[in-house]
Amino acid sequence: MPGVPDGRVLASGRRRLRIVVLINDVDHVSGGYEQQLRSAFDAACRTRDIELIIVVGRPFDDPEPARAAQNRMYDLLTRASADGVIFLAAGLSAYSGLERLSMLHAWLSPMPACSIGAVVPGVPSVVVDNRPGMDALLDHVIVTHGRRNVAFISGPPKNADAEVRFEAYRAALERHGITYDYRLVRSGNFHTPSGARVALEILDSGAPFDALVVSNDAMALAASEALKARGVRIPRDVAVTGFDDLVLARLASPPLTSVRQPLERIGIKAVELVLDQIAGKPVPPVVTLPVEFVAP
Repeated sequence: MPGVPDGRVLASGRRRLRIVVLINDVDHVSGGYEQQLRSAFDAACRTRDIELIIVVGRPFDDPEPARAAQNRMYDLLTRASADGVIFLAAGLSAYSGLERLSMLHAWLSPMPACSIGAVVPGVPSVVVDNRPGMDALLDHVIVTHGRRNVAFISGPPKNADAEVRFEAYRAALERHGITYDYRLVRSGNFHTPSGARVALEILDSGAPFDALVVSNDAMALAASEALKARGVRIPRDVAVTGFDDLVLARLASPPLTSVRQPLERIGIKAVELVLDQIAGKPVPPVVTLPVEFVAP
């Protein structure tokens, strides 16, 4: 990793560019958020004849020591490791906030970089506008389906996307005259097991709920299965929604109401921003892409 191997020089004499992506998780089984982004990076780099390296660690300051040990992978990076770097900032900073990413960016500087999912100061960033999609989803649950006891599973507390989605939940309750009930709110970590665990915590609290709005599809799918195993009828007793519109969400039974992130466009735009910097072109500090509410 630290060196630049001779294999990067093509037979034509042209040097193949290398982009490294730092990612906190790749679930090859569920086809989750990170895996779909990884596919977008791969497609974008293949069409441009760019060498792509995926470095999989865990979030900075992960509280589980065994997982945190995997972050030694990031220490192997140097300015000579690649021509550009892409950070999946939303996942990497879930426990630490953005300061650790800023430190890593400073260490790799002046390597061209791009952040995905969170705005890192000084780093061109690609983010989505979560709020309109969440507003539409919550209005659909409360107005169209008449659900008034709406539970919520958030993401990690220092994750920017999770914060916006929770703010949208609180605002929707207020907008529709529904009293906030702390018993109906739990935090997950965006990964599948936490969705099942906290959904059952809400169920065991005894507080009645007829809808469960979850901050991403991975947790929502697990929450739905955990509730069904306890005899809860989905969606008759509890309507469950997610965010991301993953392939598995569309194939679930019943299909998951969700908000679609343009994951392919995000991956392509991140690669383009890095290439533009390598070419010396000016790039915008932030690119914001829209999301889309999706009802089955």
